[in-house]
Amino acid sequence: MSPAKQIVVLGGGFTGLHLVRRLEGRLHRGEASVTLIDRQNYHLFTPLLYQVCTGELPPHAVAYPLRDATAPAGFQFLQSEVTAIDLERRRVGTADGEVPYDHLVIALGSVTNDYGIPGVRENALPVKWLSDAEALKRHVLDIFESAAIETDIARRHEQLTFIIVGAGPVGVELASSLRDLMDHTLRRIYPSIDFYSDVTIHLLDGADRVIPAMDRRLSRIAMKRLEQQRV
Repeated sequence: MSPAKQIVVLGGGFTGLHLVRRLEGRLHRGEASVTLIDRQNYHLFTPLLYQVCTGELPPHAVAYPLRDATAPAGFQFLQSEVTAIDLERRRVGTADGEVPYDHLVIALGSVTNDYGIPGVRENALPVKWLSDAEALKRHVLDIFESAAIETDIARRHEQLTFIIVGAGPVGVELASSLRDLMDHTLRRIYPSIDFYSDVTIHLLDGADRVIPAMDRRLSRIAMKRLEQQRV
């Protein structure tokens, strides 16, 4: 009997996790050995990451343990950083050693594209990883703490001007959620701040409408809601 094939999946994002679940339903026990490798031990549900930014959801609500997908199927999970891929020797190098494979799936995801715009990396806060969302939440609260004791009106307006670059689904949802946070929570605990005149949220995009990848009717609905929220 020939040895079981070694299938290695790099990345526990949407593609990697979906593939592992499909393999569970397609493979017979012992037919192949499947190993999922990711530097995190959880799958991040990025569509709801903006709600972690504004405190609507706790971090664990968007972090699904990857072992919940691999263990019941009899698959292996390795939390490690991928450092190299040797195509000739059919080995994946990780921070914890080499992993052999017969079939390799590379689903390592993407990185934030700043389009080469000067100053973005130095001054902007990305919303890509769970740590980004937690950092943004802390940053917003720190700003309000500082603004609450600022006596210079012009300086306070400057502190409380929020600019979100990118009017796609995440940008629109973040802008709306941020305004909800201010109107329903922060207004009560920062009485010295006028949330109508002191706070401004700007949503910027190179397109002529919000969520430009979607139908124009949906863009109009989203824009109407944002205008109602003073975005």
